[in-house]
Amino acid sequence: MDINRKSIQLLFYILLFFSFAIAVGWSVSNGAYSVLILISLIFLILVLLSLDSKLAGKPKHTPIMLIVWILIQPLLRIFEIHYAIQLGVQFGSIFLFLYYFLLKDSEKRWAIWNMCKPLLVLGLIFWGVLGISFLSQPFTRTDFVFLGEIMASFLFAFLPCVVCENMDDVVRLMKTLVFVGLIQFPIVLAQGIGFADKLPPVFSQLYTLNWGGSITSTTQLVRYPGSFGDVELLAEFAGLVFIISIGLALIKPRERLFWVIVTTILFVIGWLTGTRAFLVVVSGGLIVLLISLLYNSQIKINQILRYLIGSIPIFFIAFYFIPNNIINGLLGRFKGLQFNGVDAFNRAYLYNSAFSLLPKMPFFGYGGLMWSVFRQAANYYYADPHSFYIWMLLYAGYPGLLTSVLLMLVLIIWTFWLSRQVSYKLIGQLGSVLLAATAYLIVNETKIVFLRSYFYADLIFFFFGLVAVTYGLGRRIKIQQVTTKNKAFK
Repeated sequence: MDINRKSIQLLFYILLFFSFAIAVGWSVSNGAYSVLILISLIFLILVLLSLDSKLAGKPKHTPIMLIVWILIQPLLRIFEIHYAIQLGVQFGSIFLFLYYFLLKDSEKRWAIWNMCKPLLVLGLIFWGVLGISFLSQPFTRTDFVFLGEIMASFLFAFLPCVVCENMDDVVRLMKTLVFVGLIQFPIVLAQGIGFADKLPPVFSQLYTLNWGGSITSTTQLVRYPGSFGDVELLAEFAGLVFIISIGLALIKPRERLFWVIVTTILFVIGWLTGTRAFLVVVSGGLIVLLISLLYNSQIKINQILRYLIGSIPIFFIAFYFIPNNIINGLLGRFKGLQFNGVDAFNRAYLYNSAFSLLPKMPFFGYGGLMWSVFRQAANYYYADPHSFYIWMLLYAGYPGLLTSVLLMLVLIIWTFWLSRQVSYKLIGQLGSVLLAATAYLIVNETKIVFLRSYFYADLIFFFFGLVAVTYGLGRRIKIQQVTTKNKAFK
């Protein structure tokens, strides 16, 4: 038996030990029925991992367990699980990384390590800055759990590195993210028609009472969060995968009909969140996408026209079935923009409240005290900074702000470099798609905080990892081709 097989078996045993330990702990508070469910899920995970080990190395195989792991992340938000189990689920990404890493030969492991190094540096800076901010203030168990959640979420960025060996693998993982968005459609639909409100209390996270009720119960604006638990997070993610889907529709003309249907569904989901930024910021992202694709001669105008001819009728049909109170309610939110007064969605007031704290803010921020300090300044208990950059500034001070800017700047540099690789068609095309999606995310994060939900943060960091691995593969392919040309010249 080789060392790889022994290592994989050891990981199996470790997983079994911790899984049954969690099962015993869960049984204390949830009863034997919950344990049966948990053990069944563990068994399913082991079966999928075993299947992946048999299929490892075969072309066009993306690990099944990894795909399932990404798809279920927002669904886990439905259940209010104990924080220990929650952290266990998140740190499961380490196990997956090691498992797939050990299935590779030594040469591929070295390539994976080279792609992980930039992410590791960013992760250490990110964790370090937040860790120092917490240590500089009174440190509670809640703070410890929160810091653990962020660390665990960032680990999801490493998963694409261990499975992507070529650009086709990148496309498959992009499609996986898109399907995460599509899964929200039946959930949002169930919320809209009132079916979600009739589910047992265990599904209370899907109830619509806090978001205006079902479509049939009111004539006012209603907004639906899906399983994300937050309309703005769902809107942001729907916008992200909407841009990715349109990009893939333009560069994969043979799959155009499929992507027209997908983008229509994602558009409906975004509209049902009732979020203005879905319309405004997504429009900007699409402009970046088209400019990049056309400027770099990666597509032709007739490809865009063909997509529009096929998509506009389907979009209008879908739009026809969206109730008027949702359409008018969202459009009415543009007319009702406010810049004064205490309101959870009044960004100007919230930002001014945040800036008023800067003169007395410690250099490393308020750490775990941020929430109480900010809500006191805003004089509103439910106040939220509503900006990733301001959130990092208040939490970790000026080093936190610089870290958030550095993270986004690195992503935009990587994707811009990829988009300019006109000699390598698919690399350049995917670079343009990721550039537009990244630009959209950077702008949208000025008015929302993706770290607000740990399961949502998992998905965003996974997207960051997808950008990093695409950049790493692009550079490796370019170096290989340049080396080959030099040898041929000699």
